[in-house]
Amino acid sequence: VILESGLVTIGDNMLITGPTTGVVELQVTNIRVNDADVENATKGDVLTFPIETKVRAQDKVFIVKDNGKNSSL
Repeated sequence: VILESGLVTIGDNMLITGPTTGVVELQVTNIRVNDADVENATKGDVLTFPIETKVRAQDKVFIVKDNGKNSSL
């Protein structure tokens, strides 16, 4: 994955979507940049992370962050 913006840190929640893949949710448990284990990746890094589901090149990867707001219905 090429990180186009922001920061990815171990423990972040990811959402991967694609027409064939569907929707995959996961928590980042390990990040590798340039074949080295790292705690986080920043804009421009090419990173890899373990995932059990098959994903495809056209899939979109999103980091899910809590906005800190409690909403009540």
